[in-house]
Amino acid sequence: MKLTFKDYGLKATERFLKTAIVIDDEIIAEQPVKIPEGELEQPPFAAGMPEQAQAGVTVPDSTQQATERDAEVQIKPLADAFLDKRIVCGVLKPEVSDNDDQVVDRAVRAATVADIIIIDWYLRPNQDNLARSILGKILTEDRELNGRLRLVIVYTSADPLAERRTALAKYLRKAKFDAVEDPNDDTLLMIGACRVRFVRKKSLNVGMTVEDLPDFAVAEFAKHSNGLLANFALLGIAALRDATHHILANLDSGLDTAFVGHRMLLGHDTEARGFAMNLFLLQIKGVLSLPKHLGGALGDEELTAWFDERFGYPDADAHLEAAGTTKDQLRDSVLKGSGKLDSAHKSLFLPASKDDPTKVGNVEKELSQNFARFATFVREPDGFNSLPKEWLPTLTLGSVVKLVGRKTRYFLCVQPACDTVRITEDRYFPFIELVTKNPAKLTENLVIRDGEKRVIVRVSTSAGSRLYDKFKPDASQTVHAESEDGKFCFPSTIDHVYWWLGDIDPLKAQRIATDVSGSLARVGIDEYEWLRLGGSARK
Repeated sequence: MKLTFKDYGLKATERFLKTAIVIDDEIIAEQPVKIPEGELEQPPFAAGMPEQAQAGVTVPDSTQQATERDAEVQIKPLADAFLDKRIVCGVLKPEVSDNDDQVVDRAVRAATVADIIIIDWYLRPNQDNLARSILGKILTEDRELNGRLRLVIVYTSADPLAERRTALAKYLRKAKFDAVEDPNDDTLLMIGACRVRFVRKKSLNVGMTVEDLPDFAVAEFAKHSNGLLANFALLGIAALRDATHHILANLDSGLDTAFVGHRMLLGHDTEARGFAMNLFLLQIKGVLSLPKHLGGALGDEELTAWFDERFGYPDADAHLEAAGTTKDQLRDSVLKGSGKLDSAHKSLFLPASKDDPTKVGNVEKELSQNFARFATFVREPDGFNSLPKEWLPTLTLGSVVKLVGRKTRYFLCVQPACDTVRITEDRYFPFIELVTKNPAKLTENLVIRDGEKRVIVRVSTSAGSRLYDKFKPDASQTVHAESEDGKFCFPSTIDHVYWWLGDIDPLKAQRIATDVSGSLARVGIDEYEWLRLGGSARK
């Protein structure tokens, strides 16, 4: 049977999800005692004895008992259902004697390692303060990490769910979160990369049973992480999780002596850490390169499923016709590289601009530039990955900087990595200029972000494109940036100030340095032109 793109997302999500945490004050471990229906038979020894009711005892009816059990969560069937999906489920049950701050801290710590959070709305009798505090603190920590893909299921007996969603949205907006209430679903709340879904606990014929929660959670997470590259990443991370203990077994203590010897011969801890990082990445690459993990990912079948879903919106055919193509033609261009690829590339962005197809060119430009940065930069100020507090950039191979003078100029540091460490005195660093002229196919192009604007630059190969400036190392024997109003700069010894715009992939930087060095090494001589043209006068 042909898989839909939703099916691919579910498969990747099921492989990825490993941990869940349930936060509820009504968690019970034992199965409830079931009272049989109908009248109970009288035991033989009681035959003939007069019936006598106990004074002052009120026997609750079945409806009252069911209502009291609405808030309870039976942990065994829930944990078993999660384990059937290879997901480990933890439990946090706030007791009356527990301090609220301690409960919040424990919940936040658990959330840092949980793929799925299931939380009750009332963690204290008829009070939602504790649940809101927990969710607010979790989202605050996520925001400090520049966002995190997160699924929260508020599993509650508190009705109506729409009012609970509104209450949480109002609370989060006061905390400066952009909480978006889905107009088409009154149980869904989006806060950046966090998806909060309100679900009714099972009561009589209404709500969801605990046994159904794992399937529901997987489906919700798959909706949240729906994408080609997201599916690829989910499969890759799942493979690494499965292989974690194998990698640890390979890196046993028997290798330590050789590594320490390497560190001793180097005489510098920074390079030793870099070597250890490369060693670790090599093990990871060895795992991910095995066909059983990612062999079928991003193949034609998945790409076709992605295309069909992407262009399944009502006006897709009309938009494609206006762009001069059809679904079949565009699909062939995607899978086979056929047709006019320039116009086909722009048409790919029609779903992202379906509200106003005339702006497809702007959408193509913006998304392509963002992807170019994502594929090139390891670090940026306010980039895709957050920078640690108190962290300072190091001037090294691949650092992109801005020099402001009579005009703004951009440069790429091409100092060999080995010459950016163990610096004991002022040292010159070489830079290659990045010019804002039209991009060229025969040289390297970069998209850099300078404040709020994005600039496309290309590597200048002209003889005057090199710049040298001298910098002073600090106690770490490297050149660290200085922090100034949230920005980073490298002051040179001659009072030039280079503003740090990010670090690109060192391998790409090395290739740029090699290409430029090669062009500068060309030797120009006077020679017979006919022979230079290959024995012909034809140019």
